[in-house]
Amino acid sequence: MANLVTLARLVLLFGLVVAAYRLPPAWQTANAALVLVIMLLDAVDGYVARARGEETLFGAVFDIAVDRVVENVVWIVFAHLGLVPVWVAIVFVARGSVVDSVRAVAVGRGETPFGMMRSRLGRFLVVGRLMRGSYNGVKAAAFTGIFLARALPALAPELWVEWRAAIGTATAALVYAAVAMCLLRGLPVIKDLIIDFTDFFAKYRSIKPYFINDEPPPDVERRQSPRQRARFDDTTKCILCGICTTACPIFWADSRYLGPAAIVQAHRFLFDSRDQGAEERLPVLSAHSGVWKCRTVFNCTDACPQGIDVTGAIAEVKKLLLFKKL
Repeated sequence: MANLVTLARLVLLFGLVVAAYRLPPAWQTANAALVLVIMLLDAVDGYVARARGEETLFGAVFDIAVDRVVENVVWIVFAHLGLVPVWVAIVFVARGSVVDSVRAVAVGRGETPFGMMRSRLGRFLVVGRLMRGSYNGVKAAAFTGIFLARALPALAPELWVEWRAAIGTATAALVYAAVAMCLLRGLPVIKDLIIDFTDFFAKYRSIKPYFINDEPPPDVERRQSPRQRARFDDTTKCILCGICTTACPIFWADSRYLGPAAIVQAHRFLFDSRDQGAEERLPVLSAHSGVWKCRTVFNCTDACPQGIDVTGAIAEVKKLLLFKKL
């Protein structure tokens, strides 16, 4: 019975997709109700499985697979319709693919997908009912809000004109909250709220994030023109929070990747007219794990709290490696 409830969610999803494209704007309120039903059934199938003693490895895998399909399909449809930025859909699809690959290893060892979690914080974030419920609640609110916002201009145009900015801000906040909760597993958890930044700072140190200049110090400071300063001004804003790196799908899939944060720090010194350490940094950046792994997804730029054009900085480093001209 529990698996039939899960299957029903899949059937309803395809009805939702058809309605999203075929129904006129005023009828999109029906989609808001339908997406809520699909999300609520996610709790129902788990309850039915526990109540009827139908908890099986197949049921756990099937439930997660349908969760992933529902999540990815809805975000992709929203992105295709221009209701959310394309990068949002990319984040969910990319992260889902990586996480499911890791969980497949656990299933191969006979563990349940959630049973592989070891740390208390990991179990809270991924397995705990509070976190799972909160995550599903935020997604459901975001999905419902987007459909309602799509219908409101046709149903109540005057109200839409008056409240458009507020509704747009609230909906965007829900979307970004869902993305943030999705990315919480970007770094390995040691214990509780302790994040392992050892590898992050090892990569940071590898690009030699300090001035290299063997010339005798001048009598006055080494001067720069405003134009010279402007070449690297953006990347001086980096606060080494690591958000750009944990938002990067290449980093999720390959921990050897140098990562956006380290490359941004390299850019800050490479393009500083006072620095002479390019020859020492470029071999690290041009290595197999360096800038060439970047696939220009723009997650890093969108995630940066300082507003740094991270993708642009990486592109400038690539150009420097190709043409060897500062």
